[in-house]
Amino acid sequence: MNVDLLIKNVEIIDGTGRSPMIGTVAVKDGKICKDGDVWESDLEIDGTGLTLSPGFIDVHSHGDFVAGHDYGRLCKISQGITTEIGGQCGSSCFPVTPESRNLLLANANIVGKQIEENIDRFTNLDGYKEYLSESSLSANMMLFMGHSALRLAVLGTSDAKANAEQLAKMCELLEEAMKQGCLGLSTGLFYPPSAYADVDEVSALCEVVAKYNGIHTTHIRNEGSEVLKSLAEVLEVSRRTGVRLNVSHHKVCGRKNWGMSKDTLALLDKAREEGITVTMDVYPYLASMTKLSACIPTEYFNKGVAWLQKELVNPELRAEIKEKMENYEDGRYRQCGGFTGVMIGVCPSRPEAEGKFISDFAKETGEDPFELFFDMLVNDGGKVNAIYFTMCEEDLDRIVSDPHTMIGTDGLVASLDGKTHPRGWASFPRAIRLFVKEKQLFSLETMIHKMTGLSAETYGLKEKGRIAAGYDADLVLFNKEEIGDAADFVNSNRLSDGIKIVIVGGKIAYQDGTLTEECPGKWIGAGGRT
Repeated sequence: MNVDLLIKNVEIIDGTGRSPMIGTVAVKDGKICKDGDVWESDLEIDGTGLTLSPGFIDVHSHGDFVAGHDYGRLCKISQGITTEIGGQCGSSCFPVTPESRNLLLANANIVGKQIEENIDRFTNLDGYKEYLSESSLSANMMLFMGHSALRLAVLGTSDAKANAEQLAKMCELLEEAMKQGCLGLSTGLFYPPSAYADVDEVSALCEVVAKYNGIHTTHIRNEGSEVLKSLAEVLEVSRRTGVRLNVSHHKVCGRKNWGMSKDTLALLDKAREEGITVTMDVYPYLASMTKLSACIPTEYFNKGVAWLQKELVNPELRAEIKEKMENYEDGRYRQCGGFTGVMIGVCPSRPEAEGKFISDFAKETGEDPFELFFDMLVNDGGKVNAIYFTMCEEDLDRIVSDPHTMIGTDGLVASLDGKTHPRGWASFPRAIRLFVKEKQLFSLETMIHKMTGLSAETYGLKEKGRIAAGYDADLVLFNKEEIGDAADFVNSNRLSDGIKIVIVGGKIAYQDGTLTEECPGKWIGAGGRT
């Protein structure tokens, strides 16, 4: 039988968690062929000494905001990711109205130039899907609708409770998206304007999601001392509606809260005993990354990011916000132990600050740390990002070891060389290096299952996540002795080690450290529809 590709003499980890085996995998027309046939191919790869696994599935991606850009492709495919799930933390590129387009752009952390140029097309998911079909994609993409984007389209930046008419409009837009193949709703209850919603609003929206057997994925309201209360809030939504729940980048922030993962995981286990379907994702780092403005309490954003950026020149407002930041123990500032734990990621007006802690950079320049902080926000607004050191190893190890936990990047990559969190370039190889090779928390086949089979099962990808006959030929060929992360917080954009070849839909999309000319990625709707 003539096939398109043969990978011979390779160790196969099939994504189910079963032990590896040595064998040959054949690919034809983008699918994995069944065993037992005699295969011939003009393209053969000798896999001796290498390992073949299903393509990694990034269950928490922000790649939808840079889709079509080479840096957006390279950062994911180079770490073995063949499918991304975007529209996370309440942010998505749709729905857009003439009134909300600038608000959405200002509210986003990073927006690729091509996305910004096409933003007016994204009135619904179909408009964004059309853009993806015209774009160069290495990996596949699935999408949630972001609750903040939805609220901006209907209420703008208002912190008011949605009235009946406004809630009905949000439900209408969400139902349209579900019919167009959306996975469900993502809430970012930590971030305005999603943060302004109560349980009743989120439940009404999740009733729509549950109607289509979708998923509610959430950045919960508080990941610090009120993490249990915040988990109870989203579990109540599932209790009311029956919607499936995923807890995004589950963590416990703030030194005084370390160890509480025992309680959070127990709470989630109890919910499962009730019959609630709940999963988690995590990234393998002790620091998070988001907007620098996330240090500021949410009540200051009810007139929008642009308004606050202008008002922050006011010394009285600065003094007021500083006092609240210093006294709010669950704010990012206090959780990091002050500016000694806040590292600048991307800062267009002060690129020399990138990769440095605010406290250290202030000493270098002789500036007051708070005045430096406010000045960066005035100059760059929502475009300046920071890395927040708030977590401990014990909690991370406990969360990743839970059988319901998957791996995601939560990465924000703005360019090929701009500073960012290394998770955008290296989460998956790092997870293998850290949890399998160094800490030996579990076997390589279990880790691969968390990256592939479990993710595919959770998100309804019926023909992905396994090496088996009839499944999509999304594959990663790597050296298990070499695989690991090279990116760090100072050099965030280094390519990972050990990834030899990445195949998407039977096409080689990445080889020997570079993108190929193949762009086989495509949009995938709920249920695996294309």
